[in-house]
Amino acid sequence: MEEKARIRGQVAAVRKALAQAEVKQKSREIIERLLMVEEFSAAVRVMLYHAFDNEVETKELIKKSLAGGKSVLLPRCDVAGRGIEVCEIRHLDADLRRGRYGIMEPAEHTMTFQKLEQIDLCVVPGVAFDRRGYRIGRGKGFYDVFLARLSPRTLKVGVAFELQLLEKVPHLNHDIAMDMIITERETLRFPRC
Repeated sequence: MEEKARIRGQVAAVRKALAQAEVKQKSREIIERLLMVEEFSAAVRVMLYHAFDNEVETKELIKKSLAGGKSVLLPRCDVAGRGIEVCEIRHLDADLRRGRYGIMEPAEHTMTFQKLEQIDLCVVPGVAFDRRGYRIGRGKGFYDVFLARLSPRTLKVGVAFELQLLEKVPHLNHDIAMDMIITERETLRFPRC
């Protein structure tokens, strides 16, 4: 846990230091790579996230997914249950509000999506990823619990800036690895069990 906290602090500090122009450019390159992934094109229901704190920007991805007729799902923090509620949005601006942690998330009027096994592809944020598919999140464990609830057939795609991609990060036996990680420079695929 100490090693994870150390990595989390170091990588988050470097990411936060990125200039906004650099975040936008690198994010655009990452999203372009993701849009070229065959599984993304074929996906009907996609779980995305709204960027926060110099994460890979996803606003254009959300807009393009909605315009392309995909069912777009976004996470809403269930603080009491220490987990994530999945909600379907239809309009980027009208269906979002600032949540408890300052992250834009689905407003109360959005419908909670119960059939997690029907999610085709899930785009996952993280503070750091490694070349085996493992991730370090913000430390609250919300995504760890959520990822364990997804169907094995749901493609889990980590998106990150190259500076967030490390050779190896510590992980526990119950940690869920990504099936793919996309940075501005490369797309890594991992064998699915």
